[in-house]
Amino acid sequence: MKDRALRDAAAPLDAALRSCAYRTWVHGDAKVANFCFGAGGVAAVDFQYVGGGCGVQDVAYLLSSCLD
Repeated sequence: MKDRALRDAAAPLDAALRSCAYRTWVHGDAKVANFCFGAGGVAAVDFQYVGGGCGVQDVAYLLSSCLD
């Protein structure tokens, strides 16, 4: 990884996410391409991974896939 600050922060960030108080099922790859939006709601698709994690992680992935 070229960004040294991000590389150095990776292990502490991972540890914080793994030890969060409220874990839930996460998609693990929450990007716009993996969601279907319609008048009746939204559905997540992509069956490569589902597992336990910190829910805000999916929110961050989704926002990073649709915002500059």
